[in-house]
Amino acid sequence: MDFFIALTFSPNFLQFKKIDSYRKRFDLKYNKTHHLHMSLFAPFTLPKLDLKEYRKFTTGISEEIDSHFSGLEEMNQIIFYELDFNSYNGKNLFLKPTIDINFEHCLNGISRILNEYCHNKKIDQSKKILLPIARSLDSTQLEQAVSEAQKEFQLPLILFAKTISLFEKTSDSWIQRSILYEFDNKNELTENRWYTSDINFN
Repeated sequence: MDFFIALTFSPNFLQFKKIDSYRKRFDLKYNKTHHLHMSLFAPFTLPKLDLKEYRKFTTGISEEIDSHFSGLEEMNQIIFYELDFNSYNGKNLFLKPTIDINFEHCLNGISRILNEYCHNKKIDQSKKILLPIARSLDSTQLEQAVSEAQKEFQLPLILFAKTISLFEKTSDSWIQRSILYEFDNKNELTENRWYTSDINFN
């Protein structure tokens, strides 16, 4: 099974709602997931794990994240300071964030855990961490998307992180499987949840 680890964002803020509205118009992959997310690691393949092994894997990552973020109240604030775009695999438009040094250390720690499980391929954190807001466009669509983004978004802007989660990547959707870490957004804390019901551990 192919997975990736991503940051998700709290929907209860104006900037999230503006980006979500924008993505509905310009992100041709919007329907693959209901979660606005920013990948922290490229997709990787896990070996076959039973439920006990899977929970050991996810718990290890959760504890690694908590060891870096515990007591740091502002780690949930992700600041995006510019637009970026590329033409790899279709034309895509992104918001580019600043990444806190504590966040970078945390990602290095997660990399070590991933490499313990993914023996056949070295897993590194994404070299460019970007939030996609428009994907798989042609040249005309990209030009329109950039123009609209410049009108609609006043940079820099802040989004509030909700979770760091493990997603499964299938051919037609990206499914949130486990919440690895949940940020404290005032009254938005919820009990840690496992999304394991649809994974075949046999």
